[in-house]
Amino acid sequence: MQEVADSLKYDRRTILRHFPDLCRAILAKSRSYKKAQHIKKIEQSCEEVRQIASQLRTERVYPSEARVAQNMTMPGYLRYKQVRTALQEAKFEMGN
Repeated sequence: MQEVADSLKYDRRTILRHFPDLCRAILAKSRSYKKAQHIKKIEQSCEEVRQIASQLRTERVYPSEARVAQNMTMPGYLRYKQVRTALQEAKFEMGN
C-alpha cells in the first residue's frame, strides 16, 4: 500500500480511510502474487537439487546435503520439506 500511496502522492492512511475495500483487494492480490513466487522458487530449487545430485553422481561423488548446498544458487531453500524430499528422491533414484 505504501507504493500505491507514494505513486498517488497521498498518505497511506488517507487512502486506507477512503478506499478500504480497494486496499483489501490490492493487499490480497499482492499476497497471492508473493505466495505464487515463493512456490515457483521452491519448485526451481527442487529441479536444481536434482540436477546437482545428478552431476555429483556423474563425478562419482556422493550427493550429500552439504555438497549439494555448496552448488545451489539459494542453499537456504534446503530448509523446505519439498526441496529436501527432492534431494532424497534423487539419491534414491541413483541407488544411494
